[in-house]
Amino acid sequence: MNQLQLFTRAVSLGDVDSLACDPASTPHSLVTAALGAQDAITEGLIELNVGMERPDDLITDLQHARGQAARCIDAAMAQGDRPFRCWPI
Repeated sequence: MNQLQLFTRAVSLGDVDSLACDPASTPHSLVTAALGAQDAITEGLIELNVGMERPDDLITDLQHARGQAARCIDAAMAQGDRPFRCWPI
C-alpha cells in the first residue's frame, strides 16, 4: 500500500478521493479471528474505495504498486526470507 500514489491510506471518509486500507488494522481488527475469517477479513487484505479520479490513472497506480510488491517478494524469496518482511502495510 505504501507504493500507491493516488489512493489515500485511510478508512472511508465519505469523500470523493480514492482510499486504501487494511481492514485487519481498522475497527474490523476488534472482531475475533473466527468472525473475521467468516467475513473474509484476513491479514493482508486491502480494501479499496474508488473515488472520482480517472479510472486509467487508478489502474496504472495499482499496477505500479503490484509490480513493486512482486519485485520485493521475489527478492525476499531468492534470499530465503519471508515476503511479509518486504514492506510494512
